[in-house]
Amino acid sequence: LDWVLQLILAKQPLDRRELAQLAAGGLLMEIASRPMPRALVTRQLTPNRMAGILLAAGSSQRMGAANKLLQPINGKAMIRHVAEALVTGLNSKTDASEIVVVLGHEADKVAAALADLPVRMVFNPDHASGQGSSVATGAGALGADVTDGLICLGDMPLLDPSIFTMLADAHLDRSDHKRLITLPVFEGKRGNPVIWGQAFFADLSSLAGDAGGRQLLDDHQAAQNLVPCDSPAIIRDVDTAEALLEITKALSGTNH
Repeated sequence: LDWVLQLILAKQPLDRRELAQLAAGGLLMEIASRPMPRALVTRQLTPNRMAGILLAAGSSQRMGAANKLLQPINGKAMIRHVAEALVTGLNSKTDASEIVVVLGHEADKVAAALADLPVRMVFNPDHASGQGSSVATGAGALGADVTDGLICLGDMPLLDPSIFTMLADAHLDRSDHKRLITLPVFEGKRGNPVIWGQAFFADLSSLAGDAGGRQLLDDHQAAQNLVPCDSPAIIRDVDTAEALLEITKALSGTNH
């Protein structure tokens, strides 16, 4: 439409041939958040399958020598708190499929902390390069039948199972969920976890470095499905010893 208006304002010819060329690469150009109408018509209907991706590969350098994901909170490692909430939240959905845990730093110890949980573990050999490579590893491990992927950080132990269920409902209730990015919002602040529709899997699988999915979010603002959330847990992660102490108190039922 912008190009058509430019032609009109410049008093340039606008005929059938010019419009046909627009359709070839402009008006009907396929992007993740707006696929070709032809593709929508010919696409076969498939059941919705949501998978979880739990990022647990980081070295937590800002916490010093200790691996923050293994720090005990009420008798359980932090990463287990998150994994249990994710498993419970997604398993309440009949269309939920598997949960993939991306391992890296101290992989054996993190895997041991998650022993007996119904999760599938994959190893990111490039985990030291940053979160982007772990997102790519997790997205690349999803099965071909997965239509949507929920990506969760391993250092957010305050997340309740109901948050995962609420986000999954808000995402899958949209008929265009395969082309949406669903994010929780608390008091105007975007948080985690984030659900990505299938249209973005290829982009997620090509991430590298420490950017994570932030750049993709900026590139696809029109595809964002913002969901109000009344819990500050979606914006509370653990990056420092002080944050760990506050969250430990919160989970213990004391004032923080």
